[in-house]
Amino acid sequence: MSSEQPKGPKHYDLQAVEPNDFETLTYLLAHAENRNVVPIRPKDAGLDARLPDPLGRLTLRGWQAKRFPPTKIHWKQCEESLEDAVSWWRPMRVTFVFTHDLSAADQAKFQTRLAGAHPYLRVDWWGDTEVQRLLRDTDEGRNAARWLFESAKTIDDLLDALVSKEPVRTPAEIAKRQAELLDRLNSGDPHFYYTTVARPAGSRETPPAPGTFVSVVLVVGGAEVRYDLQEKYPGALDDLGGAPLLVVSDDEKGEEARTAIEAALQAAGPTRIASSVGVHWPAVPVGLRGLMPEEAWGNIEITSTPTDHRLKHEEPAFTFMARAGDASLGMEFVLSDETEAGYEQTLIAATGGLELLMSVRGKAGKQLRPGNMETRLDWRHTLGVGHALDQLLSCRLLSAVLGGASLVLTHGDDGGEMVASGPDLRDEEYESELARHEEFLTLVCELQAWLGRPLEPQARPTPEDAAELGRALGLIRKPQRRGTWREISVRLAQKPPVGPLEVVILEPVYATLFGSRVYLGIDLITLPSAHLASSDDDTRLIPADSDELVATLQHPDEAPPEAAKPRGAQGYGRVLVRDLHEDPDASSGA
Repeated sequence: MSSEQPKGPKHYDLQAVEPNDFETLTYLLAHAENRNVVPIRPKDAGLDARLPDPLGRLTLRGWQAKRFPPTKIHWKQCEESLEDAVSWWRPMRVTFVFTHDLSAADQAKFQTRLAGAHPYLRVDWWGDTEVQRLLRDTDEGRNAARWLFESAKTIDDLLDALVSKEPVRTPAEIAKRQAELLDRLNSGDPHFYYTTVARPAGSRETPPAPGTFVSVVLVVGGAEVRYDLQEKYPGALDDLGGAPLLVVSDDEKGEEARTAIEAALQAAGPTRIASSVGVHWPAVPVGLRGLMPEEAWGNIEITSTPTDHRLKHEEPAFTFMARAGDASLGMEFVLSDETEAGYEQTLIAATGGLELLMSVRGKAGKQLRPGNMETRLDWRHTLGVGHALDQLLSCRLLSAVLGGASLVLTHGDDGGEMVASGPDLRDEEYESELARHEEFLTLVCELQAWLGRPLEPQARPTPEDAAELGRALGLIRKPQRRGTWREISVRLAQKPPVGPLEVVILEPVYATLFGSRVYLGIDLITLPSAHLASSDDDTRLIPADSDELVATLQHPDEAPPEAAKPRGAQGYGRVLVRDLHEDPDASSGA
């Protein structure tokens, strides 16, 4: 019987990953796709990671981890997460991350219950196949795999980097070898950065850098080697299992150590406790595996100096969820500069042209406290303010209130609810205008989801805007079109090949909307069979065996417009031709 290991790519058991760890894995893999992705902790509000715009206000894309068994997807849970993500973060695109690939039946349900239910969003998914690829083919994926699935022997890795067939002879070679050791530590750990500080006996100590949450000191032959750890991303320490804990022995000396620890926390300077004290790691960081056990006993130095070592979490920038009927919108109330007469404070929240002004005062002159307040809610609304999804959700909320639904404000921290009362805003003419604008915004959001970038429509679009929007929606709703062709003029960059030819034309597609030129994507136009017809004036493609063509519009994030423009050319199209009688892999550009 052969004892050889099976060949081929390693397959990781995603079902064995704990739910919280799968959320961390989702962030790490999303971050591998785009370095600007940030995690969302601790209240995910429908997303586990998000890609903000350059200003940090808008969410260009979000990821939501869903660890379900292969035979059971909780669609209701997915729907609720998507609703929360839309209300809180207003993303252009949401990617669900599952531990398994969806069956044909599940893909149909995904389309119906998630993607199809939100035509103004681009909703897609990663399954086992894509997660496995990212675990194998990206640095962060390989680091995550090492953390989750491999019993990493860090000490062996370090020795591999240290021991070389080539001897170290010069200071430059020593520095290079040290750099290799440090890189081996940092490149293999998805959670932490490591800084190594070596100090000979008797020398002054170099203090840890700001942001260091723990230092591990090894004493080797009288010299100290210290590892300082910092988070690579907000929440990394929690994702690993938490900070290392101080433990004491269960005896009289342990009780003395406990008393000494309590005293050390009140002391002005550092205090060293020499016995009956240990450190327990909920999970040893990947970079320290093999260097230290989960629980170590020895000298402990404690200082009461406060340090803010944690990176800040990415949390929803809202404190209230406003609901009316089926509409919901996350909003943040801040203190207004102007206070309504007769009230102690006025708070204001503004999103997508909708402003809510909440004025509060204590009942019967009592102190202003929760549960002892009178509130008044005022409204203002301006069409055409903010990006399309903000405007759409604001319109839906206001339409529900104008239709008679109660406005309920749910506090983001404690879940407490408050039914807000406000002035009667019933106005049939305005309701009609709002309904028309809401319908228009739904169409704009559909295009915005395709683009993956925000659009800011005006309150009253011009006829030109309406025509361009209709043209763009026709293209994205039917990205693949079939037709026939008669001839195409081209300019070849090299000697024309002998036909018949297979031809692919790349052509960027634009629309002019709301005063800006918007890139819709690249049309991939395929001509299965063509001949070249040349004259003194031009070169043309004409049909050979077939006059059929297929045009497929690619998303803007799949193909930048430069892909269709030959270097140094003035035109916007690129023509790729292949002689059907030649090498099938050979092609020529134009």
